Amino acid sequence: MMYPPDEVHTSFITDHANFYYRVMPFDLKNAGATYQRLMDKVFHHQIRHTMEVYIDDMVVKTTSVEGHAADLAEVFNQIRKHNMRLNLEKCIFGVQGGKFLGFMITSRGIKANPEMCKAIIQMQSPQTVKEVQRLAERLVSLSRFIPRLAEKAGPIFTLLRKWTGQCEEAFKSFKVFLTTPPVHQRPDHYADLLLYLAVAESAISTIIVKEDQKVQTPIYFISRVLQDTERWYQMIEKLALALVTAARRLRTYFQSHQVVVKTDYPIKQILRKPELAGRMIAWSVELSEFGIKYESRGPLKAQCLADFVAELTPTSADEQQVWTLHVDGSSNSKGGGASVILEGPNHVTLEQSLKFGFKVTNNQAEYEALLAGLRLAHDLRARRVSCNNDSKLMVEQLNGAYQTKDTLLQRYSHLASQKISSFDEFTIHHVPREQNARVDLLSKLSNDKVVNTNDSGDLGWMASIWKYLKEGTLPEDKDEARKMIVRSTKFVIVGDELFKRGISAPLLKCMAEPQAMYVIEEIHRGICGMHSGACSMATRCKECQQFGNAHRQPPEALHQMMSSWPFAQSGMDILGPFSPAKGQLKFLIVEEAHRSYPADRPLRPIFGKNNYFYLTLNLN
Repeated sequence: MMYPPDEVHTSFITDHANFYYRVMPFDLKNAGATYQRLMDKVFHHQIRHTMEVYIDDMVVKTTSVEGHAADLAEVFNQIRKHNMRLNLEKCIFGVQGGKFLGFMITSRGIKANPEMCKAIIQMQSPQTVKEVQRLAERLVSLSRFIPRLAEKAGPIFTLLRKWTGQCEEAFKSFKVFLTTPPVHQRPDHYADLLLYLAVAESAISTIIVKEDQKVQTPIYFISRVLQDTERWYQMIEKLALALVTAARRLRTYFQSHQVVVKTDYPIKQILRKPELAGRMIAWSVELSEFGIKYESRGPLKAQCLADFVAELTPTSADEQQVWTLHVDGSSNSKGGGASVILEGPNHVTLEQSLKFGFKVTNNQAEYEALLAGLRLAHDLRARRVSCNNDSKLMVEQLNGAYQTKDTLLQRYSHLASQKISSFDEFTIHHVPREQNARVDLLSKLSNDKVVNTNDSGDLGWMASIWKYLKEGTLPEDKDEARKMIVRSTKFVIVGDELFKRGISAPLLKCMAEPQAMYVIEEIHRGICGMHSGACSMATRCKECQQFGNAHRQPPEALHQMMSSWPFAQSGMDILGPFSPAKGQLKFLIVEEAHRSYPADRPLRPIFGKNNYFYLTLNLN
């Protein structure tokens, strides 16, 4: 029989009426779902406390022998109450570990199934495509226990038709690893979970761990091979994709725990940028429901995390790529400024403009620009850098052709040489000013640019949102903290100013109460107010002119009838109809004949008799 609330979902339309099934339709099966629903109903007081149930697999868990007996008695009472029967051949009581849902559950944690590990260890090197596919299936079944599986098994997954030496090496490494697979732990209630990311050229990996007394233990490994189009993503997009993949696969963990992403890359700032588009804004909205925190990676405290020491695995192409650095500095009476343009692989271009808060000469500004560019290249892990600058003095001093006599410039040169030594390869070239025009313009613009900073003490209602977005500070109350996380997803900080995302694309600037009052006053009475006069305003107002005087004067000037000589012609015209006057007079006959003025006569409706009477009376 169908479950009564679900009967309406099986409805269908015929020519005569609408019908629905009261019994299970053909080819529709829900035995598993029905069985699970009944088991949840029977053991709803024990599930997630002392018992776990998945269809017909049940396990009673406890931390002490005395408590275990009491828990078993409670479960047996429920079984008797609902007339259930147990198969004694499949039941085991009073053990410290056992197999459940394909995993080994022990007091230490969750282990991989030894039989599955043994099947891979004793497996010979594949010789056919089917054997390679069988190996791939077995590796995927243990993916939870193998860190960065997609990256390590890449040769096996991609070269199914040819077994190479690289595949053999990867296969042997899996055999060695599975001899002692890592032991996973279950997450503690209300405890924070740490998430580490790892990105390679063709795969992404994540690991979620828990930390107890400064000891980190793994909970789950996730690994995924990138599609052809995803391999063209930028590294920051791959990191965001790894985070989104983990949130989708481990949604229950993300919803029930506070997840802290340990990363040294600005994923938080990138996902909250207002100018996001396409997949990045979709990922930002998808992740906003979890209230994820972001912290620096710091030291790794678990041996199983050795594969996650490097967050980004550089490719050979990136290692051989030369980064091009353009720097320029300028100084004038208003102050000094510098600009940096760094061009990297995959057409990546970064521009930076600086304004100095101290007086500098032109040569000092050039050195400051170079130091800023070196710091930027070092932060981006560039190893080979080629620098261009239009200051021949600085270039030759660094190359050793010119001697540095100024004391302050000597200190600049010494500091620049120290930073240059940290790169594998660094060259600096002198270029004409015409070839450095773009960076020269940025340095001059920076002299006039003033950056306004906000004081969080005067933000009013924005203070709590500002502190969370800027510093990650949340209220102590958990309910208030959750509300703050949800509310802050609608806001973004751009240039030390708080904006709210509107329904459409534009950002709405947030203001404190004094600023808002000033803006309202300016709109109504200030520079944005109405400067036109009241009369001109009233003439353009439709509501004001709706009952005004109607002007019936013709839109063009009246035409005079000229005569060649006196009494040369006579003229006559009929005007009307007008509003009826006394005697129903509403037409006028106007004529000019041999007079110095025109004559007129009112008439009733125009008939031939009235016209004839007027003409015979006045023209004869």
